[in-house]
Amino acid sequence: MLTADHPISLACKVLSCARSSYYHQGTEPDEAELKAAIEAVVADWPTYGSRRVTANCDGKVRLLHDFVYLAVIMDVFTRNIRGWHLGRSLDQSLTLTALRRALAHRTPTIHHSDQGVQYAATAYTQMLQYAGVQISMADIGQAWQNGHAERLIRTIKEEEVNLFSREPCLKV
Repeated sequence: MLTADHPISLACKVLSCARSSYYHQGTEPDEAELKAAIEAVVADWPTYGSRRVTANCDGKVRLLHDFVYLAVIMDVFTRNIRGWHLGRSLDQSLTLTALRRALAHRTPTIHHSDQGVQYAATAYTQMLQYAGVQISMADIGQAWQNGHAERLIRTIKEEEVNLFSREPCLKV
């Protein structure tokens, strides 16, 4: 034992620590609440990694029963989301807000979408034309032509909606 050969005060002085540190009986922190929160998140979202589990352990409000709509503008080259907007109705403001956010970051050469009325709306196409963006739309019924966005939406639905509730509540 260290104290048998040297006085405690000398050992603490050499180690540059207070003598009370030697006598302090530390206690293990009670992590039961944290463990329960982690287990709850992992049970709800089994595909989540540590970063998503950590982000979901902070107790943020969840949408349980209402429908929301999501508009997303993705840069296919980098796979970054350039603009997005959540709303409770599928009106023009949903897609126009997402487009404004995307154009604030960068103006693309081409904008590709499905043939949804919100993407063919006059205000939407005029905003793209004013920005000098070429408009491209997938053929009717050809979801594979918009595959990157379809995959993103599928991931969101699988990981955020379907695993959390029995009734899907996200419309795109």
